[in-house]
Amino acid sequence: MKLLSLLTILFQITFGFSANGQGDSTHQNIIKQKWYKSTTFKTVAAPVLLIGYGISVTGPNGFPFSSRQVQAEAVKTFPGFRTSIDDYLAFSPGALALGLKLSGIKTEHTLLDGFLLYAFSFGLSEGIVEGLKYTVHEMRPDGSDNLSFPSAHSSAAFSGAEFLHQEYINQSGWYSAAGYSLGAATGILRIINDKHWFSDVLVGAGIGILSTKVVYLVYPIIKKKLTKHKRQVGFLPLID
Repeated sequence: MKLLSLLTILFQITFGFSANGQGDSTHQNIIKQKWYKSTTFKTVAAPVLLIGYGISVTGPNGFPFSSRQVQAEAVKTFPGFRTSIDDYLAFSPGALALGLKLSGIKTEHTLLDGFLLYAFSFGLSEGIVEGLKYTVHEMRPDGSDNLSFPSAHSSAAFSGAEFLHQEYINQSGWYSAAGYSLGAATGILRIINDKHWFSDVLVGAGIGILSTKVVYLVYPIIKKKLTKHKRQVGFLPLID
């Protein structure tokens, strides 16, 4: 299994599960309807499925291949491969979103709102990931420590990729594709760096995507309540 094959599989799983048809659904008001048609269900279903699939391929189990099989093939194909690019690549989707904003391309939110949305999304995803790391204690493929599951690099990259998708989907789908490609590349590099199992990457990606989607779902509600409260006590809205 070559690098291109791994990259293609990871990109198809994450982008296909999460980005397709999810452009501005999280910005709509929540209305009473059948549960499987609700905004909440559409928001969480795709990344939850991704997390579930990641768990299903843990260890020697999985279809069409397990994390152990992927790791063995990666080590065989790229023996001794090491790079630190993934340490920077993990933040590249968020950096791309900021660069596009500063270049004048229209986004769904103001710079301040965008910053808060990204900060909350990143904070939520990393909080969940770190909590799981110190609960599960999965040994890394290279044996360096027992904080392998899930991948924090992948959660950061895909949280940023989903943020980029949410902010620029109405401008061009290529921005979404770029963000998810960067996320997929981050995950692939974590695998061939022998730092993470395939399952770590999938679950980390799902957590990153889910965190961003949840924040986009609840942020308008929180902002509305904060604005209303500030007006009631005689102050201008803190978030404008």
